[in-house]
Amino acid sequence: MSSPRIRRLQSDYQRLKSQFNGWSLIKLRAAIGTPPEKYQIEYNIRGIYATPDGRLLERHQHLLEIKLGLEYPRRPPQCRLLTPIFHPNFNATEVCTQDSYAASEGLDDLIIRIGRMIAYQSYNTKSPLNGLAAKWAAKHSSKLPVDPREIAPPIKKAASEEHPISILGLNSDVQKNQKSDSHEKDFCASIANGVNLIQNKRYDDALEIFNAIIEDDIILRNAYYYRAIIKNKTGNDRSAISDFIIAAKLGHDNAKAILERMKIKY
Repeated sequence: MSSPRIRRLQSDYQRLKSQFNGWSLIKLRAAIGTPPEKYQIEYNIRGIYATPDGRLLERHQHLLEIKLGLEYPRRPPQCRLLTPIFHPNFNATEVCTQDSYAASEGLDDLIIRIGRMIAYQSYNTKSPLNGLAAKWAAKHSSKLPVDPREIAPPIKKAASEEHPISILGLNSDVQKNQKSDSHEKDFCASIANGVNLIQNKRYDDALEIFNAIIEDDIILRNAYYYRAIIKNKTGNDRSAISDFIIAAKLGHDNAKAILERMKIKY
């Protein structure tokens, strides 16, 4: 039986392939390991770099290296840009993502977040890695972002607009889980508790439960499915679809049916 970390690495890889397939702004250049523990991500986004003589010029292609350490996802990935950049939150050895990292954040979401940083859609001048870039950004904020395009890949239509997902039927899902193998029975109470919290619109509490399940146990397909429900209910449609796709690939029948109705291939 694979460990929670291995299952997380596998789901990250599937999610990256699904999210960025055919997307011109972000490309999966390399995935090293089985499952991958090291990635190279290519961004085709306008950013800024400094020449040796101090001039600031635009750069349209960037290469990010990501290493997933032994304590990932409890510890954030090690990220560094292999191409030059002039930005408050980058230096030669790291990207400052730790302040807002959470183990529940998908690797694809982190990659999109770094892309927005490259484009100067997002930057932090309060605790910079590059003080000169922070001063420059503060002085020229009216001219930012450098690249205003949406960095995340598009979806055909938001799930809540085209196919609202009914909370009805969740109890029957739990009953099906109770009839499954003995390992799943051990977690049935947690699943049921999470579903009850969703029905009572206590989404933050429910999200904590399903994040913990995803990180620590085997019932990934159920946790991804219910987390997708939560994200859909709270308006995070893009991320909800990503979770539905992973749940479907892991064998969740309801997730497959939802994606079929939405005509989303996975």
